[in-house]
Amino acid sequence: MENGEVVGILDMILDDETLKTTSLGEGLGAFLQVIAVHPDHQYKGIGQKLYVEALTKLKSFNVTFIELYTRGDEPANNFYKKLGFEKKVEYYDVFGIEKGLRSPISIEIKDGRIYAQDEKGKPCDYVITEGIYEVYTLEAIDKIEYDRYYPSIGYYKQL
Repeated sequence: MENGEVVGILDMILDDETLKTTSLGEGLGAFLQVIAVHPDHQYKGIGQKLYVEALTKLKSFNVTFIELYTRGDEPANNFYKKLGFEKKVEYYDVFGIEKGLRSPISIEIKDGRIYAQDEKGKPCDYVITEGIYEVYTLEAIDKIEYDRYYPSIGYYKQL
């Protein structure tokens, strides 16, 4: 906080014996879900201070590593590398639908309900519109009619 204003936030989920949210390491870990600093307060060391405080608090828990995921944002990736995180995995979040799955439909709205039918007139109770695909190679992205895609980079740090 600075002058009563929240300028940064850090949120972690800790694994326990019944629920493991991490996947890049063995044993119990901490999943760094969010670390963010208000744009007007960036490059003042606030993110690093939040991280150091989190490390201090983690010492009282039985976790042996931290993992996190981020997109291709260069400053964020450089920040995590500066903190000692190691890139472990990269894949792509692709927003669209697999080619060939979408077929034309027509809809009619009456009495507050949507009635859909395929191009042959067969009623449809549901349709695929689009989703988020986790794609593991750049070549596989070509199999999807997509609006956009982003790299998803997984980082790991042993404590």
